[in-house]
Amino acid sequence: MGRDQAVFRERIAGAKLADIAARHDLSIEGVRVVFARRAREVVDWAEQALLDAAEAELRGEERVQWPFVTVPHLADPGWVVAHREFEYVTEQLRERGHALEVFTEPVPTGTAMVIRTALKSSSN
Repeated sequence: MGRDQAVFRERIAGAKLADIAARHDLSIEGVRVVFARRAREVVDWAEQALLDAAEAELRGEERVQWPFVTVPHLADPGWVVAHREFEYVTEQLRERGHALEVFTEPVPTGTAMVIRTALKSSSN
């Protein structure tokens, strides 16, 4: 995992700015900048994946891949971080004006939390 992703995940998990800064040899402002940049990248990726899937559904494609996050089983130490990251991304997408549906699917390693939205057809 790269530094930016590590900073993002640590901050999402609730680590203090000063602690993250010390671990990654950054200033507190540097942590804020890295977090903001990585958060924007993550949300931009999720938004593009969401729009691509909605457009594929509008075209009538049979298999549409909606963006998802796999949240490990509750006993896994990564559960909290994965769940908080999912909540952060969905909150940011809603702030950008997306009406989201969230549904879950069990997978061998935990739960796939799937994000779905709908684009309105131009013929409507």
